[in-house]
Amino acid sequence: MQRTHQLRQRVSTKKLIELIFDWVKARTTSGEHQSMTEYVLQRAADSIQMQEIWIPVARLHTESEFTVGRVIFKPMTAALFDRWRIEVLARNSEQAEYISVWFEKERKKCQGLAAATLAIEAERDCAIEVAFAEADDAVSMLRVLEGANLDPELVSCCTLLGKHGEEQRNYLLIRDGTLAESGSGFAGVPPPAWLLGKDELAFLMNSGLSILSSLLASDHRTAFQERLLDALRIYSRNGLAREPSDKLIYIVVALESIFVRDNNENLTANIAERIAFFLSREREGRRRIIEIIREGYALRSAFLHHGKKLEDLEALKRFMDAAFHCMINLIRNADRFHSVDQLHKAIENERLS
Repeated sequence: MQRTHQLRQRVSTKKLIELIFDWVKARTTSGEHQSMTEYVLQRAADSIQMQEIWIPVARLHTESEFTVGRVIFKPMTAALFDRWRIEVLARNSEQAEYISVWFEKERKKCQGLAAATLAIEAERDCAIEVAFAEADDAVSMLRVLEGANLDPELVSCCTLLGKHGEEQRNYLLIRDGTLAESGSGFAGVPPPAWLLGKDELAFLMNSGLSILSSLLASDHRTAFQERLLDALRIYSRNGLAREPSDKLIYIVVALESIFVRDNNENLTANIAERIAFFLSREREGRRRIIEIIREGYALRSAFLHHGKKLEDLEALKRFMDAAFHCMINLIRNADRFHSVDQLHKAIENERLS
């Protein structure tokens, strides 16, 4: 039933299961005459309504609304919380004290942040599921263009609030057998907030965010565009990783998902050359890129096959820079190729020309 046009992306599996159990109960206790399908479809349709889901984004602040895919990022202002509080109190005046306490807690946690919002006509649980999936995708695409992709020592916290996982520590200090002190806080310096003013937002849109927004919103993507989005989802995770080796692995997997033609080929040599010919038309530029990609793969092999700690951060930084520009170039060519094979053939033609 969930796959029917009437219910697809509009009613959750949880809701359908609840309605099936309701039908069984009604059938056995009151002789419900409708078939299970009729009963469930009717009540499922009745549960569908237009609603808007707001999901705060950790450490992201924006001056104005902007769109990525079907998701609209909106600022969670003091005026917005004031209006919501007044409206909720008007409907639930008998719970005024509880509501006021709850709003103060939420205000401290979310006020000033950007929220990923999605307006959707669906049953409540389905609306929340879809909103989280699309918001996570939109934030991932936004994170593709963040500065944390260029520096192995930077960590992004641009993710849905609750998933940001800022590393903290807690301790109890004992002296002479008794508790003398306790403490908690961030382990190291917490990641900085990302402030998106109008100028930076315009820069991001011109750098590829507008293209990514169109791709996410499209219902008719090419095979290449689907592969590109999958690669970018993987690539975006490197910004959240704390360990340089984790960053390296996410980037390598993303690159290989686009530039590997055959699992039996020499990965390092072929990927390095394909990326070089894709990014540069100059002989010296290509040589430099090949050298950088091989450096990155040497770091990968040392970590994966020999367990060596990644300490050459300068080499990793060069590799990250090349990978970032590769991803930007892929985004800008999203409409040029219909498949990854077509990309590989275009690169091969460039090599032979």
